[in-house]
Amino acid sequence: MEDLENVLKVLVPVKRKIQLKDDQWCQLEVKPYQTIENQIDGAVHVLIDITEIRRYWRKQEELIEEVELSNKRMTLANEVGKVAWWESNYDSKELIYHPDKAHWLGFKIDELKTVEDFVQLIHPDDYESAMNSMRNLLTGDSEAYDIRYRLRTKPGNYRFFHNQGFVMQRNE
Repeated sequence: MEDLENVLKVLVPVKRKIQLKDDQWCQLEVKPYQTIENQIDGAVHVLIDITEIRRYWRKQEELIEEVELSNKRMTLANEVGKVAWWESNYDSKELIYHPDKAHWLGFKIDELKTVEDFVQLIHPDDYESAMNSMRNLLTGDSEAYDIRYRLRTKPGNYRFFHNQGFVMQRNE
């Protein structure tokens, strides 16, 4: 009754959610009713069953929480194991990688934008074996690669890296 009185007094619609019983919910909307003569002549009450929508929202919130927890665990595992991932699109040359990879080399993430930027950092003694492993993977001669090599840091030292990878999708 309070909603009706407020709507008729201030002429502003009211919308709220109401729990009916257990897990049943509805949305109540109370709107002023206006006649053709432009006069307020009461109010319209609308009840909409939103039980399924609320269940969907709750499930969505649970899934978001699971993803956030999984991301926290993955981040912790990456930090503890000093693991960094990367992916590249061969056609577009787009490169996406974990920021730690640049950090470990003393670079900012925007200083290493392409695969070629990383390739230029490979130690000369490791270059051929690293490129052969990658070439064999890209041509389909091998299913995966597992390589150890050194990359030059920004100050000029070298750090050892161990990469393992596979092609996730090929354009045929």
